[in-house]
Amino acid sequence: MILILLLLIFLLCLIGSWIYLLRDSKSYNIPGPMPLPIIGNGNLFLVDSSGNNIKYRNDNKRKILLFLTTLAGRWASYFDSFLPVFLKNEKILSEQLKRRADGSLIELFPIFALAALDNIAESIMGVSFEAQKDRESKYVKAIDDDVLFALTPYKRLQDKALAVLHNHTKDVIEMRRQQLKNTSANKLNQNSEIGMKNKHAFLDLLLLAEVEGHGLDIESIRDEVETFMFEGHDTTASGLVYGLYCIAKHPEVQRKILEEQMEILGDDLERDPTFSELQQMKYLECVIKESLRLYPSVPIIERLITRDVGQKFAMLELKVTLAALVRRFKILPGKREPQPCGDLILRSQNGVQVKILPRN
Repeated sequence: MILILLLLIFLLCLIGSWIYLLRDSKSYNIPGPMPLPIIGNGNLFLVDSSGNNIKYRNDNKRKILLFLTTLAGRWASYFDSFLPVFLKNEKILSEQLKRRADGSLIELFPIFALAALDNIAESIMGVSFEAQKDRESKYVKAIDDDVLFALTPYKRLQDKALAVLHNHTKDVIEMRRQQLKNTSANKLNQNSEIGMKNKHAFLDLLLLAEVEGHGLDIESIRDEVETFMFEGHDTTASGLVYGLYCIAKHPEVQRKILEEQMEILGDDLERDPTFSELQQMKYLECVIKESLRLYPSVPIIERLITRDVGQKFAMLELKVTLAALVRRFKILPGKREPQPCGDLILRSQNGVQVKILPRN
């Protein structure tokens, strides 16, 4: 009798959950698969990153602290201060590619990931890793090892990699904390000699938020910095890779990008664009947004966003890099179509390749 009662309760819960999920899915008025009882569409995640039927890996990434969303507005207007960093690292990237501008196939992800890492490290932490020049550095290898761990069962490898990452981040944080103390800074403002007007902007924001009573300890600051470091360079690298791939596939689009820059920059295409001139590159921005629509850097989003948020940093970096590459090189498509796979970011199982030739 008790067993029958329990079974009846279970069936009622099953039916109730199904009705709730059906009603919820219809309220969005978006076409999609019918949800199952209790699990909804969770069964669709029981695949690998390319859609084959193996178990889904839960990466268990932590969320960004809520108060950072409100504080972000205080430094959003200072993106132009990151421009020199992007321009410097773009030149290093161009020099790396120039050596291979002979029409041979170039695998983009490894090259662009290092450029994006240099950009995010110097912008967020205020230190230059020179990853493009020193691929053997402990920090760069630690990031590669941590990514490799996601595909292997070797826990000790991850512990060693994380120790390098955590210690390096802590050292940078402590160094910057002492600099802030020495200057007696207790708030961020536009007239300060430190803070948002220089490349330490984000780290300063976290450190001074602690001074202002938000209670961030060094572990929390380290977590936030590393979250931006990991997620910031991978996502931007994906955007750059697929953006350049799309440009390579459409020569008429590539021509229009170049014509737009000739119109904005004039005869001297070798000079660095200003922040204002980058904002005028509307066609390039449309190309970037379309490539992101076709190949979204983050294919799975687990949050409901109620308003547009902070994409200006990435857009500036994408514009600087892609604009320079189109000015300096003729981008040609590779021999094979990429096979996108959605891990944490959109990668490709068979890589993403292009060919480049120097422009006159």
